[in-house]
Amino acid sequence: MGNLAKDLQSAENLSNSRTRICSIGKMLVSLDKEDREALTKVLADPLIESSAIARVLDKNGISIGGDLIRRHRRRANGNGCMCPKDL
Repeated sequence: MGNLAKDLQSAENLSNSRTRICSIGKMLVSLDKEDREALTKVLADPLIESSAIARVLDKNGISIGGDLIRRHRRRANGNGCMCPKDL
């Protein structure tokens, strides 16, 4: 096996071993139960804009942009982040 093949195989193994949870998912699991439930509820509400959620998070010391929130919300459609749908 050549060097390129070895490197590509290593890259594939590294990719497969990565956690498939985005920044929003990591933040959700780090929150206490009350905050996690509140955030999960607003993330599921399509009438609440991602940018509004980002502003509230920022106000509370959590700097995550609206684009990341939108991507996390799209995971149920199959074109968002890799987080489990129930996260």
